[in-house]
Amino acid sequence: MAEQILAIANNAIAYIWWRLDAKINGCLGFSVRRIDVNGSKTALPAFVGFKPGVPGAPHPKKDTDTWPVQSFQWKDVFASPGTYRYEIVPMMGPDTDALTPHPAIKLLTKAVDITGDYGNLEAYFNVGLISTQSITRQLRLLVESGVYPNRTEALRGEIAKPGSPVRAALAGEVLDKGLLALLDKCSGPAGGYCHLGLYELTDSQLIHAIKTLAGKKRLDLCLSNADQSESFTGEDGNPHTRKVHDGTNAAARAELVAQGVPVFNRFVASSGIGHNKYIVWSRKNGTPRSVLTGSTNWTSTGLCSQTNNALLIHNDTVAQGYRDYWDWLVWDAEQKPVQGKDMREWCGAGPVDATVGGASVSVWLSPNTARRTKDANVAPPDLAEVFELIRQARHGILFLAFNPGTPSFLDVVRERALAMEAANKPFYVRGAVTAPAPVGEFATFLTKRRAGAAPDVLVSGVAGVPDDFSFWEEEMHKLGHAVIHDKIIVIDPFTEHSVVVTGSHNLGYKASYQNDENLVIVRGHERLAQAYAAHCLDITNHFAWRVKLSDLHRKGKLNDAWGDLADTDSWQNKYFDNKNDASRDSFFFFSPP
Repeated sequence: MAEQILAIANNAIAYIWWRLDAKINGCLGFSVRRIDVNGSKTALPAFVGFKPGVPGAPHPKKDTDTWPVQSFQWKDVFASPGTYRYEIVPMMGPDTDALTPHPAIKLLTKAVDITGDYGNLEAYFNVGLISTQSITRQLRLLVESGVYPNRTEALRGEIAKPGSPVRAALAGEVLDKGLLALLDKCSGPAGGYCHLGLYELTDSQLIHAIKTLAGKKRLDLCLSNADQSESFTGEDGNPHTRKVHDGTNAAARAELVAQGVPVFNRFVASSGIGHNKYIVWSRKNGTPRSVLTGSTNWTSTGLCSQTNNALLIHNDTVAQGYRDYWDWLVWDAEQKPVQGKDMREWCGAGPVDATVGGASVSVWLSPNTARRTKDANVAPPDLAEVFELIRQARHGILFLAFNPGTPSFLDVVRERALAMEAANKPFYVRGAVTAPAPVGEFATFLTKRRAGAAPDVLVSGVAGVPDDFSFWEEEMHKLGHAVIHDKIIVIDPFTEHSVVVTGSHNLGYKASYQNDENLVIVRGHERLAQAYAAHCLDITNHFAWRVKLSDLHRKGKLNDAWGDLADTDSWQNKYFDNKNDASRDSFFFFSPP
């Protein structure tokens, strides 16, 4: 029997896929076992059993030896950073209470490193998913014990509290190894200086870190306005809303200024936003060396209740480009109008290009168009480059986005998928967005696809488990307006032509025409591409099932979406039927062009 297996990892998870050429008679699933560098094996935790559970009841502690995986993929979200291999073993029935391993079949991955450190490039992802059973149970217990009146207040309180287990679990390494990394470096023996360009700043731990470094005369902060809408009752007695200028950052700005922190105000007109979230670290001699960028706003919600990433680039050329951009942001803030002609010409002159860790890195900065309002017929220069890369995709595209608006990269992804369909070539598209409109734009294309035909497309919105059933409790999935806040495109991650697009840029025209943004394109770094791919797949798969549940719940058919583990080997049938969607996607992981 031909067998194939693959594992990839980032700092937060390992993802494992495997493929067989034929069904295993009598197999009731697979055990997935983690093997550490000392050879110690641990069967991964399992959450779905052969018999129905009771929502809210203590969850039985099972593993995949006992409750096997009835799928050909799995993810490990429990491993500490380190190097591992994964072993996949078919578990044989018929007795569901006494499964036995297959006597001959055993699949073993190559070693993978759960880390975000790839040398001169580092990438860290938060967990950022409040729609999980673990978070649901923790919040329920906090409410039942009387600490908070409801789950929403429990979540708000815990994610804002340094040291809270809920905050630590959701923020992951984005906090310590991402946002705080360069500030900590500057505070330590390396010394140097940090320049920050931020859109939102409300998190108490991050504000404290800024004040500490500023007290050592090692920090300058360019802080934009983040306007807020507030509700009020008008003189007519009816509810109204109004925009409060700098409503989000006003308190932090006043606190920092009172402490003597050098804060440069960058107030952008309401037609745009100062959307950057970056730091430049310079050596003691003043030479820029490292940059932190990504999608994570400096708020407790950005850290914990939205999906986000942080990218560290250690390269003098890239760091100098960001440092020059910081100077332009500060200078331009004093001009009228802000985002004026001089700054637009500088940003639009071209990207900052460098070779980092053997990969090609290009950084585009915004606003980079002569025109102030978007022209739907003219792609801005940064997105024009991204669009061309999408049109050259050979194998597949993965993405996560908040609300890219229209036009955006999604139009070109759809265009590429349709072109590959017309050519009858295998092509893989997976993505998820917070805003509902882009999912709708893909809907017609999705409903027309033919099982077994190219391409293979799944674009998901966001949702949580909508009600209690089986082992599952109803989940929260949203705190505020953003759920997926990443801005990521990954192209052909299992090939030498891999591309990662990330940064603060929302990947739509408005971001280039009207916002302060930075967009990073990394070509040819397969390790980084696979780390970002694992994150995209993790988030997309997490929400796709929950969106399906919510749709069935609205139709009164929730139980149709759920089945506990099958007690016969029939669960395998769909994976070997080329008329079923489940059989379609393995080409992406095992057959790069």
